[in-house]
This record gives sequence, C-alpha cells and structure tokens, in this order.
Amino acid sequence: MLGELLKAAGLSAPVGGNIGTPLVSLSSLPSDFLVAEISSFQLETVHTFRPFVGLFLNFTDDHLNRHRTMERYFELKKRLFEMQKESDWAVLNADDPAVAVLAGQLSSRILLFSRRGPVNAGAYVQDGKIWLKNGGEAQFLVSVDEIKLKGSHNLENCLAAAAAAYALAIPLEVIAEVISSFEGVEHRCEPVLTIGSVQYINDSKGTNYASTIKAIESYQEPLVLILGGRDKGGAISPLVEAISCRVKYTVLLGEAAPYFERILHAGHYETTVRAENLKEAVEMAREKSLPGDVVLFSPACTSYDMFKNYEERGRAFKSVVRNLADGQG
Repeated sequence: MLGELLKAAGLSAPVGGNIGTPLVSLSSLPSDFLVAEISSFQLETVHTFRPFVGLFLNFTDDHLNRHRTMERYFELKKRLFEMQKESDWAVLNADDPAVAVLAGQLSSRILLFSRRGPVNAGAYVQDGKIWLKNGGEAQFLVSVDEIKLKGSHNLENCLAAAAAAYALAIPLEVIAEVISSFEGVEHRCEPVLTIGSVQYINDSKGTNYASTIKAIESYQEPLVLILGGRDKGGAISPLVEAISCRVKYTVLLGEAAPYFERILHAGHYETTVRAENLKEAVEMAREKSLPGDVVLFSPACTSYDMFKNYEERGRAFKSVVRNLADGQG
C-alpha cells in the first residue's frame, strides 16, 4: 500500500525485501524511495541500516523456533530504529502496548496510529472516520466504510500507511484516494474465485497464529479453514479460541496437522479432518462447505514442509481452486 501511495504521488518507489524481490536487487535502481519489509532474521545482522521512515505494526509471538524468547524477538524488531536520527520518523501502533512504549525511547520523530481513538500525532479512527493529525487541527481523510479491505488488521495497515505517507509529505487527497481504492496484495486475504456460491480466499501469507486469527476475524460468513504447514511455535490458545468460535470445519495439512488436531480436540473442537496434500485439502473443504460459506486458506505456519515459500504455496492453492472451477479437480 505504501508503494502505491508513493506511486500515486508521482514518486518512484520499488517494493521488496521480505516480500518478493530481494532488497539487494533494488538498491542499485534509480528511485526516490525504496519500500521494504524487513524481517527479524534480517535485523539480526544489520549495522548501518537507517530507514527514513520505519513502521512497527504489531508485536505477537512469532519465529520462536528461531529466536527462542519473546524478549529476544522484541529486541531484534526494535533494531529497525537503532540507527535513526532526529530527522527520521517512527510510525508505531498506539493500540499495541509493547509497540507503543517505544514512543518514549526512540530518537526519531514519532507518529502513532490507532483504530480505537485519537492520537496527538498520526492517524486514527473516530466516529467511523479516519483522521490525520500532527499537533494541530485534525484533518479528515476517509470514512472507514470506504475502505475495500476486510478486517481490523487491514484497517490498522491503512492507518499506518496513511501516517507514513503523511511523514513523506504526500498530499492528503492522494492518501485518501489510494486508501479507499486499494484492493490488497497477493496472498493476503486474496479473493480467488466463488464456486457454487462459496468464496475461496488465499491467505498463504498467514504464516503465524496471529495472522490467521486476524484473517478468521475478517469474515462474518461461516468458515471452512485450511490450516497447517511447518509450525513456528507460540501461544496457541488464542488460535484455538478463534477457530472454536468462528470456524465450522477445519482441514489440517502438513507437518503440523497432528499437533493441531491434538490441541484442537483437547479444546473440545473436533470438527477436523487431515489431508495428505493441498489438492486433497481443497477438495475436502469443498465437501464441507455450503452456499454462502467461505473457504479460507490461512495456514498459520510456514510453507517449508511442502513448498519453497508462501508465494509458491499460495499460487498452488489458487491453481487447485481454478482447476476445481473448471471441473478438473
């Protein structure tokens, strides 16, 4: 979204890093800005990395199979701002206590974002509208119901992008137009097809528990969930609760299938079935769905047990769904 905002403002801004194109491939290109998603793995080895605008969207347990503790994981995430100066910007989630506390610790200028109420500097939601403010009078941006993206997490993404765009002096009318028209990116709650009045959604980027919970919460329709891959660890009880409350049937896949089955059954959620591969998982989900349902592919795991990366996994899911629609599945 931030890349689209810069593009709409007439600026060149290649997008890469942890999403798609490696940052090293973009660094030599002529551009006004680079938009990069930086992982905690990459932050382990940075020494001089200094973003002009750094965004910290949320903090949930993830990658504990590598970092071991939440404390270590947080310290790595915080390194995004380590080399920033007073002329740089940090955009922080005011609704996430672990992130918001950094506002008093960083040397850079601070912009906050909140979907729960006003902030002194940044982007926020109030009375169903998004506002931008930086010390002076708040300026109206768009109404929340104008945003096409589903889910509270996508509302937060819009707020964060708006705050960052504000720091980059992008005109308000450009920010409003892009945020209200942006339809999302591949593999993130991406609509694939509707078959027999059942929607098929590709959320292959859901590689941890928190991402899948947010995907589940984005839909009011009855859900059939395809879950599994290589587990990364973390506190699983919130995921079990979300599935128990919102998902009518879960198809389990990959290395984590036995673990998820055991944990879900222990939580008295027993409407599960195991699939041997992705094709079989989609076919099972089709069998369990009714008109008006949503089949949500949000694995809550990495792809490395079966695929090269989440992009390959997501495209494989879309291929299976399209073959299903063509009567070839």
